[in-house]
Amino acid sequence: MSLLAQVHEFDLATFVAEAPITVTPEPLPRATGQDTRPLRAGYAGHLIRIANKLQERARRDPAVAEKLDANEKWLEFARTTLEECNRNDDIEGWECGRPSQDFTREEEDA
Repeated sequence: MSLLAQVHEFDLATFVAEAPITVTPEPLPRATGQDTRPLRAGYAGHLIRIANKLQERARRDPAVAEKLDANEKWLEFARTTLEECNRNDDIEGWECGRPSQDFTREEEDA
């Protein structure tokens, strides 16, 4: 099945646009002062990658671009959530710079 068929028949763009990107964890019964910020859903990275592939394909294929441009939910998702996720995931744009690849820590002499 072609990507255009998936975008049209499965409505892939709406599926990606409507999927929750964050989840709110249930607090443990005896936990106090637990961080209650929403967590990024475990599948969010996959959805963002699919969304970026759809946009990439739309730049090369006018038929895919037409389908995406006709989908209001997709346009809102691409303009807000996808743009924000891509900005946050761009390690070159971080103020602190790219983290080093050496994650080992030297032990202190006792």
